[in-house]
Order: sequence, then structure tokens, then C-alpha cells
Amino acid sequence: MKSRSYHRKRIRRDQIFYLGIAVVFLIALASLILFAFMYLRGYYKYVFVQPSGNSRLGIVVVDSVSDRAVELLVPADTEFEVVGDLGKRKASALWKLARDEKKDGSLVKYTVESNFFIPIDGWVEIPIYGKRQSFLSKFLFILGRVGTDFGFVERLRVSWMLSTARRIEEIELDDVLKMISDSGETIFLPSGRLPENILAYFSDDVFVKNSFRIMIAASGQSRVVERFGKIVESLGVKPAYSYGDNDVGDSCVIFSADKYLLDKLARVFPCRVVQKKLNSLDAEIFIGGMFREF
Repeated sequence: MKSRSYHRKRIRRDQIFYLGIAVVFLIALASLILFAFMYLRGYYKYVFVQPSGNSRLGIVVVDSVSDRAVELLVPADTEFEVVGDLGKRKASALWKLARDEKKDGSLVKYTVESNFFIPIDGWVEIPIYGKRQSFLSKFLFILGRVGTDFGFVERLRVSWMLSTARRIEEIELDDVLKMISDSGETIFLPSGRLPENILAYFSDDVFVKNSFRIMIAASGQSRVVERFGKIVESLGVKPAYSYGDNDVGDSCVIFSADKYLLDKLARVFPCRVVQKKLNSLDAEIFIGGMFREF
């Protein structure tokens, strides 16, 4: 028969064990709360492309300030001029084209940007928002088990914002993009500039309130410069332009000391970023004469 001292020691060991579990749990909970406070709260706005129902293309905008999430639905038959000189494709074929060309969803992202002149932060290869969205798809998205160019923290933010948004909308762009061809056939074409009421979804409050001074400096490439400029305008700032030789060759480089501005422009444009204080500008975008996205 075991002594009382043995039982007391065992009880003490059990108490220490359960106390240790409680401490670990409290530390994990405190770390989670601290992480949420530091990385999930505050102002964030993300725009991304995803497949949507009926072979349509979804452009999702989620904004922590307005507490709103909206999906703009592009008709499946909308014809896009694909970046990288890959010709014209319908919206329903863009994701397959990206796979066939052994490119990721960036091909879809930059094609949508190029045709609509709107800022796109990222892409997700399965629907994580809308009627076809499921809890499983969002969970796999957070874990990084589906194709996307969002990092872990960004995936957490996007999922949190989609889950907590109080205003949820779906807007079909059929009437906006509908045109009648010379033969009388109904076609859907990106009209370059979307209507102001649609463009308002892409304006960034930080850009508008701070009146950022952004210069686009280019060596040739007038078409690319025009597109970059219109995308910056959609963010809420009218950029200045400078033309002349630069030493960035076939690349694109963004200079800025403002972290939010630098991160946003880096997500929107396929450019290298350099954190650097500028004398009279908030950001400068250098586009080389031989620059190509793909």
C-alpha cells in the first residue's frame, strides 16, 4: 500500500501539470489577441480576382473602413486583351490560359488591370467569397493550400475582413460592358474606363486623404505609362509624368519612404521596390524602355 506522502507528491505533480497547460493556453491566447490587434485591426483594403459562378470572373473589393465586401461580376463572354502579347481571350478562358502558359494567376490579375485600369492587389484561383464560397475554401486559403499570391498575414486579414463585413454586395457588370458589334451581335468588351460609380470602389482612403505626390518617370513606353497613370488615378491620386532616359533597363522600380504606399504599389504593379526618402515626392515609379510584365 502506497504511503500518503506518495499520493501527496502525485497530486502535486498533477497540479503542476495542469497549471502548466493553463499557462501555455493563456500565453497562446494572449499571443493570438496581440497578433490580431497588431496585424488584423486598422485600415486595410484589398482587391483581388477569383473565378466566379457561370464561368464569370469575380473582382472582389474588401474594405475595413466601410466594413464592406463587394464582388463585381464580369460576364464570361467579356473579351480581354491578354498581357504578354497573348492575344484576345474571353473571361471564362483566362484561368485555363494561365495554366496552359505555365503562369500563375498573375496573368489574370494584370490582364484585368490592363483592360479596366483598376488596381488589383492579388489573385486567388478558387472562389473564397460569394455564393460559391465555402468554409473549406476559405480555410484552405488561409493555410496556403490554394493558389494565391497573398502572404500568410494578408490571407488572415482578407479572410477576417470577408467574415466580419457587415455590408455584402454583388454587382453584375453586364450592362456596363455590353456593346453592339457592327453585325448587330451583342458583345462584352472592357471599355477602358469603368463608370465613376464603379471606379469609386477602388479608391483608397489613405491615398485620397494624404494627397500623395507620385511621379511616373519613363523612358518611352507611352502605352504602359498611360496605363500605370490611370491605375494610380483609380487609387485616388493624379500622378505627374516625366519622360527621358533612365537606367532601369527592362525593369520597373518604385521608390518611396512611406511603407503603406510602397506596399500598396508593390502589390498593384510588377515592380521592384526600394524604401528611400525622396525630396519633394511621396513615390516615384521608374519604368524602363524595355519593360514587360511577362
